[in-house]
Amino acid sequence: MKKAIFIDIDNTLLDFDKCAYLSMKRSFEDFGLPFDDSMFDTFERVNLSLWHSLENGHISKDQLFKIRWSTVLAALNVKADGILMEKQFKHYINTVAITIDYAKEILEYLSSKYKVYATSNATYEQQISRLKNADFDKYFSGYFISEKVGFEKPSKEFFDGCFASLPYSVDEVTMIGDSPTADIKGGVKYGLDTIWFNHRGESLPDDIKPKFTVNHLKEIENIL
Repeated sequence: MKKAIFIDIDNTLLDFDKCAYLSMKRSFEDFGLPFDDSMFDTFERVNLSLWHSLENGHISKDQLFKIRWSTVLAALNVKADGILMEKQFKHYINTVAITIDYAKEILEYLSSKYKVYATSNATYEQQISRLKNADFDKYFSGYFISEKVGFEKPSKEFFDGCFASLPYSVDEVTMIGDSPTADIKGGVKYGLDTIWFNHRGESLPDDIKPKFTVNHLKEIENIL
């Protein structure tokens, strides 16, 4: 019998892509730099690659934040200070909370039946601030943010850290998220039932097998 839910934040509950687009646009405006939509495509490509490197244990979070914007700016051939851009980008991303369709409704549904815990590899301050701005914090019984846990998803140590403070067994918890690596592969490897939120219509590698796949958050109501 399920008693608790682990649910990812970015691109599961909050639309990180839209939040990042707005934060990048505002940051470029602050520095007097030209901006167009194609430039955000470059940010997405670089950012996704760096987060994959983090999830695979190749770089640390500090390294990611140190090189992210210098890498993006170099790829765009834009002359600006990457460290200052990272600081300005974080200033905006910490407050912008654009939600995924049906996120509020699914949180209401899940929290009426289970204890719900947010999980994330992003920074604690950023995620708590954004969840509060979205008025989502009231649905959670707790937060497992890698910065506080001490390890990143999808590592076994991250999930060990979560369960260390919970009265549940692994078979009493379901993991929900959009990341094939951090959420699904990590959850499956740990023994959790997993629900992959495949809102982009992607395909999975053969070695990643979620128990369920949904394309819209409302479909979770048919599973849990």
